Amino acid sequence: MDTKTYLEKQLKSMWSLQKSVLDSVNDEILMRQPTGTVSPIGVIWLHMLNAQDNFTAVISGKSPLWRGGWSEKFDLAQAPDIGENWTPYYETSLTIELLRAYGDAVRQFTQEVLDQINGQSLDETIKMFTDHDPKADVWVLMIGHTLLHCGEIAALKGAFGEKGLPF
Repeated sequence: MDTKTYLEKQLKSMWSLQKSVLDSVNDEILMRQPTGTVSPIGVIWLHMLNAQDNFTAVISGKSPLWRGGWSEKFDLAQAPDIGENWTPYYETSLTIELLRAYGDAVRQFTQEVLDQINGQSLDETIKMFTDHDPKADVWVLMIGHTLLHCGEIAALKGAFGEKGLPF
């Protein structure tokens, strides 16, 4: 199997798991504050989508969708980012409908970028953490990051008495 085909399979699997964990999120649990220091599902969901948007933008050399109008739709200057205090986001008016719409747009953006790659372009280096990060490594990081947060959301759903995953 060539590298691009493998990457496509990984992304399809990621999107399938993401859909299965998020489909049953409801308004009652979207912004419920769990005990401890974990963030509400809605804040994690926004962070996860925004990270996908940013990873795709870095890979493609294009601007993130967030800067193309989604920031205004969410009425937020920025989405929750790694290393920040996410507490201010707990009081935002995130909705399932808006999160799903942003997720659909990010998926389409990512798919369009994926459709343009070839095996050789995955070896090209870009500036992510260093000046020489292979694009393939950024794709892998995006997939791992998404799956990590899908597990986090599934666990929170279970703690709230919901079924974490549908299987």
